[in-house]
Amino acid sequence: LRNTKNKNYLSEQFSITILPSSSDLNNEKNEKNKITNLSKPVIIGNPDFNLFYKKIDQKTSKEHIERNRLRSKSLLSKKWVKNSGFEIEANNIHALIGGKLVTKEKATSEFVKKLISPKILHIASHGFYNQYDEDDENPLKRSGIVLAGANNPSENSTDDGYLTALEFINMNLNGTELVVISACESGIGDLRFNEGINGLRRAISVSGAKSSLLSLWKVDDDATTEFMIDFYKNLKKGMYKNKALSSTQKKFRDGIIKSKFGDDWTNIFYWGAFQISGDMSPIQFEN
Repeated sequence: LRNTKNKNYLSEQFSITILPSSSDLNNEKNEKNKITNLSKPVIIGNPDFNLFYKKIDQKTSKEHIERNRLRSKSLLSKKWVKNSGFEIEANNIHALIGGKLVTKEKATSEFVKKLISPKILHIASHGFYNQYDEDDENPLKRSGIVLAGANNPSENSTDDGYLTALEFINMNLNGTELVVISACESGIGDLRFNEGINGLRRAISVSGAKSSLLSLWKVDDDATTEFMIDFYKNLKKGMYKNKALSSTQKKFRDGIIKSKFGDDWTNIFYWGAFQISGDMSPIQFEN
């Protein structure tokens, strides 16, 4: 959005806060559920999509049947490839903010679901959002994150490598300062009256996290890596979350952060996809 008179972006003039839905207006200043004893940040990146689980000697188990109901059928035939930026991004952010770094075969859906209120949860991987179809009416099944083992979904009865918004909604992230899903289309979902976008954004909010940074379209791997590193540098300086985001966006627009391969990162495609919502307070990091 721009000022109609001088064409400047509104984020350069105003501090903009985006809420997941109109119903969150009543909860924005509610400090009743404030959590102070959060665990350390968790940074997840470079999942081993080809992780091969040993087949369990059983016929189709009830547990496996139930699990398949939690995701879109169209996911089961997809094959995912590693992006080099996943590991670079995760390593650099871990170096900046500390915490626990989880990669490769350990970056599973089961691991993520067992987390309890990390201070920050950052996931660098593929994301997905599938349009509505007759077989998958629930939008929470059609959006989510791709994790270890996703290319062999039938090899494990309890973890097929996908973390859907439907599963995310049952996680305990009460008080988590920020959830970042550094992936394509992680902020997309179905629009529902008074609920906003019914997908990962809503699921993260319901899980108890205070804010989320998600993308609105498919993002470039190299640009996103540099984008996230700069964003966390801003957070470390004590900036409000929305100010940290707008500062990084401006550096891209002004050509301060440049592509090593000659791509024009001033184009909105490279800096405009990520949108932050929820509580915008600064994050206090340990020294």
